[in-house]
Amino acid sequence: MKRELTPADCLYSVKVGTLFGFFAGWAIGVALIFYVDSPALNQWPLVPSIPLWNALGWATYGFVIGGSGIFANVGRRSVDHLKDESTPLTPAA
Repeated sequence: MKRELTPADCLYSVKVGTLFGFFAGWAIGVALIFYVDSPALNQWPLVPSIPLWNALGWATYGFVIGGSGIFANVGRRSVDHLKDESTPLTPAA
C-alpha cells in the first residue's frame, strides 16, 4: 500500500527536483561550450553565462516535475522496514 504524500513531502520533492535540474542543466551548459566549437560563439562576451542560463532552465523543469512528488523519497530512509508484519501475534491468554 502506498502512503499519501504530505505537504512536507511535496516541498521536499520540489527542492530535490530543482537541485537535480540545476546541476544537470549546468553540466549540459558546460558540455555545450566544450562541444560547440564555433568562432561566433567563442567571441561572444557572454559565453560564461551559458551554463548558468541552462541551469536555470533545467531547474525550472525540475521544479515542475518535483511538484508531482516523484522525488519525495529520494535520499530519505524508509520507515517501513521498522514494522515487522511477518511475525504472527500470539494470544495473551
